[in-house]
Amino acid sequence: MPPAARRRVSPEDRQDELLDATVRVFERHEFQDVNVTAIAKEAGISMGLLYHYYPDCQALFVAAFERLARNVVRACLAGANGDGFRFVRSSLEAYFDYATRHPATVRVILRPARVAAGLEGMNDQLNEQMATLLTRVLSLDSGDVNAAVGLRAWLAYVDASILAMLSGTPLERERFTATALRVLRAAASS
Repeated sequence: MPPAARRRVSPEDRQDELLDATVRVFERHEFQDVNVTAIAKEAGISMGLLYHYYPDCQALFVAAFERLARNVVRACLAGANGDGFRFVRSSLEAYFDYATRHPATVRVILRPARVAAGLEGMNDQLNEQMATLLTRVLSLDSGDVNAAVGLRAWLAYVDASILAMLSGTPLERERFTATALRVLRAAASS
């Protein structure tokens, strides 16, 4: 049987395919089990071609982390409706549901430094974006230091709660959402 014919794709499309393959591998495996050999196999390419597009594992993982983070944010925003706290409630529910369906992905997002060197601070960047969004959605004063600290504490609470759930701690969606909203109301009013 002759080998499968290779298809030509643009460099941009090939990079997208590599990132999609990396995301699929992250979604199926815990981060400590992910390696570039598995990613190359998933993408159907050689290791040499993978390294042509990404000079090292770290560059690939950083690009994949950014893609994963966009996927999570997109899922949360797609599930969100209403304004103010209704928006936050619906996006929290969407996040909880996403974490339930994609636990390995969410672990990577919440603990990126455990995946690869160079990802330190990536979750902080994502939380900064979320704090900016919450400030706007909740009509908070962007110059209020107490509100800013409260939002970051709230985001840490949400992250810790989701990680606990993914580690086996029972967490009911409605109770989580109600508690998170109470904590956010307190943080936003400080």
